[in-house]
Amino acid sequence: MIHGGDIYHEHIELDFSVNVDPYGPLPEVLSAMHRAVDHVTEYPEYGAARLRSALADVLGADERTVIPTAGASEAFLALAQAVRPRTGMVQAPSFYGYEYALESVGAGVRKERDPFAALSADASSGAAGSGWIPEIYAFNGVRPRTGPDLVFYGNPNNPTGLLTSKADMTALADRCREAGSILCVDECFLVLAGAEENSLIPELKRDPERFGHIVIARSFTKTFAIPGVRLGYLVCADGELAERIRRCLPEWNISGMAQEAGLAALGTLGETRGHVRMMLAERARFAEALAAVPSLRVFPGAANYILIEGPEDLKDRLLAKAVLIRDCGNFTGLESAPGRRHFRLAVRRPAENERLLGILNGI
Repeated sequence: MIHGGDIYHEHIELDFSVNVDPYGPLPEVLSAMHRAVDHVTEYPEYGAARLRSALADVLGADERTVIPTAGASEAFLALAQAVRPRTGMVQAPSFYGYEYALESVGAGVRKERDPFAALSADASSGAAGSGWIPEIYAFNGVRPRTGPDLVFYGNPNNPTGLLTSKADMTALADRCREAGSILCVDECFLVLAGAEENSLIPELKRDPERFGHIVIARSFTKTFAIPGVRLGYLVCADGELAERIRRCLPEWNISGMAQEAGLAALGTLGETRGHVRMMLAERARFAEALAAVPSLRVFPGAANYILIEGPEDLKDRLLAKAVLIRDCGNFTGLESAPGRRHFRLAVRRPAENERLLGILNGI
């Protein structure tokens, strides 16, 4: 399984493999979905127009730049289809969905621990970096390319949970522009990290010429705890690229139920931010308690999940206790000692976290 949430093949009582708001979904969102059942004989609204408009209002973005998608995974695939990159760069480690999207269009995938340093090194040499083919690409004007066609960067990173500052994100965006690369910033966990001030979305409207090569991905899945609904969106300052992305999506890619859930969710952002404050306090307590468990190593982070290193059979031993955690074996760039492995744990409610701590100490 390349993602978390595989609760269908084992008896699972506690799922720590999926990272969503532990206090959601809110009743308003569930009620909106129940009401939407009365309209299942009707086609959904074309282009999810009401949701797109509501998102633009909340984000302070131009409605034409907002593209609703069936989750972030569809967003990454549609972007790759629209750009048709020959070359791509991802963080190492990072979410496998970036690599999956690049490979879906036959792009070569380069994995870098520090994409900014890699892009800068390529530029200083005056040519494309190791194995990259310089090419001409029409995007906001024709210019020579020295970097990869498409760069994916998670803020915060998945699985480490590390945040990148607004200043560093802006520097990376500038470097990608200089290299001729489109930069997709995955902000799916930014709200749940309590770090919305780090978002590049305001910059897209403030200076579309400078940030026209930026595409931001976000997801209702994590923020509002509705992974089964499949709802996300892209924000893209470049109108031509935004239209190309839309044309890579089905006409009705957002179900009527998903749109109603999204509209209701946007009205609960205040409550969700309250959940985030509670979750971050619990995260600090949970991380400290995990660090006291024998043989576990806990890594620093800011997101609603915690990266740990432990015995390589830890996932199997927890499955025997009906607990599922995320095995990070398919994340490139995580190096463990022999007999050890990296895992990712969601931050859930205090009672659930305590239950996991008790099981960990017991085994």
